[in-house]
Amino acid sequence: MKLVIPGIILAGTMPTLYRIPVTSNLVRYVRHGIYLSEPTIVSVQVPDLSRPCLRHNEGMKPLDNRQALLRYCEAFKRSAGIRQTV
Repeated sequence: MKLVIPGIILAGTMPTLYRIPVTSNLVRYVRHGIYLSEPTIVSVQVPDLSRPCLRHNEGMKPLDNRQALLRYCEAFKRSAGIRQTV
């Protein structure tokens, strides 16, 4: 069994996107409080913005940042298999 858990961490209004692979071995080892012998590789996506050095100060305030971040979040939802409910 291999499952991917999507994750988003917000620092203010700046998201960092994560994809965390979960295998049956990982579940078993965590359940028993044992360290895995092989690493769990987590994918991290930090959105590209036009002013990267101001990413944490500006967040979603400028319209161009907001548009870029929303595009990243929508693409992340699709890649993670998250469906929109009405």
